[in-house]
Amino acid sequence: MHVQKGRIYCIYMNTTKVIFNIPTMVKNAAARRAKHEGLTLTTIFTQAARAYGAGELDVQAIDVRPLRPSVVRAIKKVIVDAERGINVSGPFSLSESEKHLRNFMR
Repeated sequence: MHVQKGRIYCIYMNTTKVIFNIPTMVKNAAARRAKHEGLTLTTIFTQAARAYGAGELDVQAIDVRPLRPSVVRAIKKVIVDAERGINVSGPFSLSESEKHLRNFMR
């Protein structure tokens, strides 16, 4: 009988191998913290996956790319205008908002 290396372990422990890419800095920071707390990185990932599967962990996807300088300037201008009360419209009622949006569709 020929048994693949690790196969018996997987059968009895009911485990599977997961391979994914993660930024090196993120992995290293997690590994350092896990080691400091006396845990392995495998334990951290397993517990996180278990909590997520059980609905006890919510994850929000965020975009952390920096904004282009022109977008930053535009946002700052909008904030300054809003503080001064210029170039601002609204608040709108639902019917006014719908009417305003329909005008864009023409």
